[in-house]
Amino acid sequence: LQKAINTINPGDIIYLMKGSYSESSAINILSGNNGDAAGYKRIFAYNSDSVILDFSSMPLADGNRGIQLFGNYWHIKGIVIEGAGDNGMIIGGNNNVIENCIFRKNRDTGLQISRRLSSLTNIKDWPSNNIILNCESYDNADPDHEDADGFAAKLTCGTGNIFQNCV
Repeated sequence: LQKAINTINPGDIIYLMKGSYSESSAINILSGNNGDAAGYKRIFAYNSDSVILDFSSMPLADGNRGIQLFGNYWHIKGIVIEGAGDNGMIIGGNNNVIENCIFRKNRDTGLQISRRLSSLTNIKDWPSNNIILNCESYDNADPDHEDADGFAAKLTCGTGNIFQNCV
């Protein structure tokens, strides 16, 4: 998956086939790995099949996120993200769409929108215009049950981020 993410072109789709995929480290969509308004880069569950990215072998630790989405113009649809050592997904890019995804049993927030680097101190550099559509997030918590957000647009997110029909 990481190799496909690193080589996909705008407008292309990475299809994930039915199954559970064990991941022990983060899947990274780095800053600069962008689609564009005319051609999102997409990761979709094939034929709406059940696709699980299982990060439960990842140790509990700050920064042990399942998916780090720091690029712009990505569309991720129909994926279950579970068991990450921190956030199931963090979005630090702009103009992304996360649709029909489930975030569960992650050891911090299910999905968080926040800046990708602490050195980005200007709001113009913070994640903006992301759409989270028809997603579910549940049973996400650290072992102390102190950090237990389902969805979080907090600390350092820009403007225009929308959560629609999420539970």
